[in-house]
Amino acid sequence: MPLFLVAFPRLAESDFAWIQALRARHDRERHALIDPHITLVFGTTALRPNDLAAHAKTQLQGKRPIPITFRSAKAVKDPLSDNTQVYLVPDEGRDALTALHDRLYSGPLEPELRRDIPYVPHMTVATSDDGSACEALVDELNGKGIDVAGAVLTLDVIALVDQRVQALETIAFGWRDPTAAAGSNRWR
Repeated sequence: MPLFLVAFPRLAESDFAWIQALRARHDRERHALIDPHITLVFGTTALRPNDLAAHAKTQLQGKRPIPITFRSAKAVKDPLSDNTQVYLVPDEGRDALTALHDRLYSGPLEPELRRDIPYVPHMTVATSDDGSACEALVDELNGKGIDVAGAVLTLDVIALVDQRVQALETIAFGWRDPTAAAGSNRWR
């Protein structure tokens, strides 16, 4: 049972609806499978769910949630298939997501890091075996302008079982506001 660590960014309702409409038209299979997300750990079988969650909690300890803003689309040839995908790529938050990805692929996950595939933080909105159609969609999206702001507040351990996603555990970022009253559980 492959496990993944994904972030379901908090987005404005209108942005979420726009992304879902795009995915419904251009990425039907994944649209039906999972909500818009950013994958940080891909299909690992190296750890059990509880161990993956514990590793993620360690990597999130003392870390703040990540503000993100998507302002561009990019067509990327899938290195593992004949498909091309259209990504929404964050301008703001890209470096923090990349650093989080790198931290997550430390320790017990280090042997699973695919160094031959560069990590690009993204939300996939289209998949096709027609690369030209993906390039045309990228041109259309970038021509209209993209401005989708949100935040990554949690990571989720999910499993892919019989072509269905099972949510196993949600892990919050571990930064506590030092100005909060003692004993308060106020998170930002």
